[in-house]
Amino acid sequence: MALTSASIVPKGLDKFAITACALTFAGGVLASAFIPVLAAILTVLSIVFGLIALPNSVDSLRRSGRAFKIFLASGGLLTLLMAGNILARRSSDKGYEMLLHFALLVPLILALNRYLSGVKIPAWRALFTLSAVQMMIMIPASFIQVYYLEVGRAHGAINANVFAHLLGAHSGLISVWLFLTTLKRPSLGANLRLLAWQILAISTLFLTGTRGVIIAFAPLIVGFIVIDIWQRRKVAWQPLLFSVVALSYLMALVFVSDRFALSAAELNLALAEGQNVGSIGRRLGIWAESWRLIKENPLLGHGYFAFSDIISPELTSLQLHPHAHNQILNYWLMLGMAGPVFILWFMGQAMVVGLKQFLDKMAPEAGLALVWLSGGFFVFGLTDIFMAHTNAAVYLTVVFGVFYLQADQQARR
Repeated sequence: MALTSASIVPKGLDKFAITACALTFAGGVLASAFIPVLAAILTVLSIVFGLIALPNSVDSLRRSGRAFKIFLASGGLLTLLMAGNILARRSSDKGYEMLLHFALLVPLILALNRYLSGVKIPAWRALFTLSAVQMMIMIPASFIQVYYLEVGRAHGAINANVFAHLLGAHSGLISVWLFLTTLKRPSLGANLRLLAWQILAISTLFLTGTRGVIIAFAPLIVGFIVIDIWQRRKVAWQPLLFSVVALSYLMALVFVSDRFALSAAELNLALAEGQNVGSIGRRLGIWAESWRLIKENPLLGHGYFAFSDIISPELTSLQLHPHAHNQILNYWLMLGMAGPVFILWFMGQAMVVGLKQFLDKMAPEAGLALVWLSGGFFVFGLTDIFMAHTNAAVYLTVVFGVFYLQADQQARR
């Protein structure tokens, strides 16, 4: 009998590979904030296991639907962009990493989806559980760093902003999970659990001092209020009141935060006196210089190099910054118009698929998870970047890919 794609890899080895792929990927996510070397090793191993299982995963690729194929097309655009810049010698060594990024993650996504389908665990449940475990590590570690070790900002063992991106993503996902519980099984206890979690999550986010992540939580809570009003014919007072309390707590911390007060002072100096000092001031200077350079070559950009390698050498105060601190500007500056097209495509598809799944009630958990991750990281990307940070980029790409495969499977039923 002729071999089919489903029988190229022996059954025992295939089962081991997809199981090991899932376990090493989960381990890599859990280690990402505190043991980056271990996270990198586990992520590479998950890719290797995905490649071992790839011959048997080809069938699931062939059966994939529109959502996953559009996702592959966005990855193809990124791959072509990076290949073109490398061939034209318009890229640093980082370009090779980005070139391989998407291509290597596709086998991992396919293997992970096959594992979840085999054990009959929805991707959203696995994701929420992973986030819950991660937060059990990140929350106490944040308080220990700030109040016991007296570190200025909670940062795990990585950059404080990247740590905050991961913390914000996971805490928002658990908020989504608890919120959906209040819709399915409304009770005072369910609403109190959601409120308690939001208070804890917001308090922890403030320990990182990363303002973009803190601000992103406000539209999440407002979204809960909108859904509460829209979903319920007779609106109960509890969920609305508790959401207003959580939002008020967030805004109160913003007003008393020294870091936000400093931001206002830096913004005033930049606008009134033209002094680009401090975190906010330097960002304004970076954005102004990025826009000036973009206008020089808006179609093709300046190549995939560090921001400090592209800007004028006279701008010594900006030389320490490797990127433009804005996702759209950064990739427009480097890759031309195709850069922001890729970013908006990559994030926008997740928002569209998520809203459709939630509104059609096909998979509301997966839908709101996609909406939060796409919307949250878009807000994070207004003052920072995430695609160049391996932890966040790998996490988002894999989660989006698996969710699209499962959305396609649901659409076929």
